[in-house]
Amino acid sequence: MTNYSNCTNEELFELMASKDEEAIKFIYDKYAPAIYGIILRKVKIRKEAHDILYRTFTKCFKDTFDPRFSTTSMFMYCHNIALSFIKKRNMLYIIRSAVTLPSPALLSVNTPH
Repeated sequence: MTNYSNCTNEELFELMASKDEEAIKFIYDKYAPAIYGIILRKVKIRKEAHDILYRTFTKCFKDTFDPRFSTTSMFMYCHNIALSFIKKRNMLYIIRSAVTLPSPALLSVNTPH
């Protein structure tokens, strides 16, 4: 059994690329709290922060075959995914603010019984 705490990040990512489940769990346990904190400060919604954290690590596990993959890549993914979420949320707010909905009283006038 490998002592993952003695491995360099490069060695950990190589183990992750080889689908070593214990290495993957170790990397998640090591980095998830810091990444989650960054995400939560950006999006301010816990449910969305968990979703972004999941997407960040899913992308990391897929991209570990890239020889340039690093811890910086993980933090960059989390930043980009969080920014994308914020942009979508802001666009929805702008769209909802621009749309004038009819009052409920107008909607019930011609309702068939």
